[in-house]
Amino acid sequence: MNSRLSRCIFPAAAIAALALLAGCTTLPDEPEIFTEADRAAWSGRIAPEDMVVAVSPVRRSVQVVHSSVAIMGAGVDAVVNDRYRRELREALGPYDTASVLETEVARVLEGAYADGLDRVQPPFSTAGYANAREAREARFSALAGQGYETVLDLRMTRGLYGADAQMVVRIEGDLADLSTNRTTWRRVLISVDRPLLAITEFRDPTRTYTPRIGWPQFTTEEDALDWWLAQDGERFKQAFEERVEGAAAALLHELDLERSALGAYVAGYSRMLRRDYEHAAALFEEALALDADSLDAANGLIVAHIRLGQYQQAADRAEDLTERAPDYGPGWFNLAWVLGRELEQPEQAREAYQRALELDMPQSSRLERALGM
Repeated sequence: MNSRLSRCIFPAAAIAALALLAGCTTLPDEPEIFTEADRAAWSGRIAPEDMVVAVSPVRRSVQVVHSSVAIMGAGVDAVVNDRYRRELREALGPYDTASVLETEVARVLEGAYADGLDRVQPPFSTAGYANAREAREARFSALAGQGYETVLDLRMTRGLYGADAQMVVRIEGDLADLSTNRTTWRRVLISVDRPLLAITEFRDPTRTYTPRIGWPQFTTEEDALDWWLAQDGERFKQAFEERVEGAAAALLHELDLERSALGAYVAGYSRMLRRDYEHAAALFEEALALDADSLDAANGLIVAHIRLGQYQQAADRAEDLTERAPDYGPGWFNLAWVLGRELEQPEQAREAYQRALELDMPQSSRLERALGM
């Protein structure tokens, strides 16, 4: 492995466990060419230029009624979201989310790969070519002619999604071997501002409105936007930079450039959104091996156990988490869920659920039915 790369030492047994799971995924997973190349290139493109604001749920609410009403709902969505986007832009002033994201990704990539990594233009349009494949091959040929062995292409976006304005930073990456034009590695990495709960809908939040989780502080999407805009946008800026840091750390982790607890956690969360629970569990375990105090990683592993049907393991870990961190709401919520819905221990589950609500966790009608509430 290229000695220029900065790395963290990680227990061999955990790496072996991840390797055993590698065959379970359909994602190309050969980042070695990037870490071993004498000369590599990368590109980054952020789209759209403006921060995405997609919080108005009108269209999703009415589209089941009639297609013509859904079209009207889409128009209402566009108007409302545009108003929210303008309010956000005004509150943030000169703060440029695109620049923050692009600068941080460039910094961590070029810092981990100390030399021999150049930034190049992102894939160009297909104008003048018969199809996208021909344009791709022409670009790869030109890069190979300049002496590059591999190219990493990143597509990045960021926004507020859903009626509770969930903050999301998303990095999608493809790594190609320029000697064969073959894609050797691909990832979609998603950093969000919500903890993992047993009721989380596991899907890409930038692709669709997810069913809303009733966070008590948000009654309407206006509440959610006002919450982000408070303190002259400082709350938004801090959270956004944390999301960017998480996405960038996950990128380094998944490229085998630098392992960190944060990178493993965000990579695991991203696997959960793909419903790849076994890989997610291994990544959360890795995060805990690197930082035993990571509450989010411990909680993520609980939810992975629940999704894998490993209910007693989930309950044991949840009980341990609530003992270690009695003010950490997600631990109590997930303990209530696994005890109440999966292990049929309603009395203990009610106590855990009540504590979760006291810590501002969302109400769950499904859990309450199981608890006879």
